[in-house]
Amino acid sequence: MPVEDATFGNVVVKLADLDNQIQLNSNLIGLLSKVATDASLRKACHKAIYEQAVTKNAGYDRKDLAQLVDAVNARWQSGDEAQLDEEDTKFMNDTRRAFQQNGILMDDADAAKLADLQQNIRQLEREFASNLDTDDHALALDTEELEGVPEIPGELAELRRLRSNIIGNSASDMAIWDLPYYTRLYREERTQLNEAEVSEYFPLAKTLANMLKLFGRLFGLIFWEIDATVAARLVWHEDVAAYSMWNSAEEGGDFVGYLYLDLYSRSGRSGMPHCHPLQAGYIKPDGSRHYPSTVLITRFEPPAADGHCLLQHSEVVLAFHELGHGIHDLVGKCKYSRYHGAETAADFNEAPSQMLEEWCWNAVGLQQLSSHYTTGGTMPDSVIEALVQSRHAAPMVGLLPQLRITLFDDAVHSSIEDAPLEIGNIYRSCLHIEGIEDVDEEFGYGTYRHLMNGNDGCMYS
Repeated sequence: MPVEDATFGNVVVKLADLDNQIQLNSNLIGLLSKVATDASLRKACHKAIYEQAVTKNAGYDRKDLAQLVDAVNARWQSGDEAQLDEEDTKFMNDTRRAFQQNGILMDDADAAKLADLQQNIRQLEREFASNLDTDDHALALDTEELEGVPEIPGELAELRRLRSNIIGNSASDMAIWDLPYYTRLYREERTQLNEAEVSEYFPLAKTLANMLKLFGRLFGLIFWEIDATVAARLVWHEDVAAYSMWNSAEEGGDFVGYLYLDLYSRSGRSGMPHCHPLQAGYIKPDGSRHYPSTVLITRFEPPAADGHCLLQHSEVVLAFHELGHGIHDLVGKCKYSRYHGAETAADFNEAPSQMLEEWCWNAVGLQQLSSHYTTGGTMPDSVIEALVQSRHAAPMVGLLPQLRITLFDDAVHSSIEDAPLEIGNIYRSCLHIEGIEDVDEEFGYGTYRHLMNGNDGCMYS
């Protein structure tokens, strides 16, 4: 296409449509790489994810496409392009930036170096994810025995540093494993809170049902559990529950999307608790809407012999937080799948769920979420008061580990030095921020999944 014929409709919208179509399957493949019971299928999905990334990245190597997008931008800047709304302009600007970050404006030598770095980075990211997702065994080895084993986080940090260059005190001897025990004692002493008693008011099944009711009241939503016979054709494991989500009559009564709950630990399933989008919503070329679907994944143990799985309050907060991501994912309405739901700026992604967590520390919210596992009664006011007070007992215990990750993330991803990064030394220097003795804990960064899935440089949020 000649650049003079390029318009937003025949260039940028076409790229957005391609995004929409790709994610219909890419997120499903990503889910199966984590939850499929067949190890060979999980391995194949990991390979497919890598190949999809390579193919997508190759598109941003095309100078002809970059020139077309630049031409559309120039027309828009001069006022010759049709009026664009905020999402249109953001998509166009993000697409131009993607071309630029892929070296489209560089000379051939630097572009070739960048392409090699990008390929190596993607390969290591794939290997890192596969290592975490495909094996649940652990083997204790000392440093000498690990001699020669590739250190993926360190290699990745160094490669990312090279890519960026191309495109631009402990006061306690407490062992870290003693921290939860002493923190609990401290909170119970300060607030007279009995955490075992609190758990009795949070049986998993009823608590999740109460969460959906609370979200329904907050956002005008109705959740209908799909009949098990029908759901059996839609889910990947018999323990997975499926819901259809609708706006309430007051909100128009229209269909919103599908929510899946994959709550229990099982062999072959990996990943920390999170919400995984299956398919994003977007406007199809014929003007109709493709409805979204998402899955809440947690790692709770299956119900005990008495049929109950009682949650600690911290687990309630975590589940509510992750379900908040899911609701955010479903209620969002955008033209392009790239911006659907929680697909916002990386340092804003957590904000809605962090806000929603407040319901788990609010007397009204706790009354609505709680239901005693035998009597069905809500949590007494005295227990609620003690639970709310416990939030302010030793609050930094929860914040300091996050601060350590943030400092580590910032240190390895903002370095402008030419010398290779000493990632182990950087991590060890961050350990002291906790004021806790991390005995022989020198490689914890090897399990920081967030640093490998697009949140590098954004842990401060």
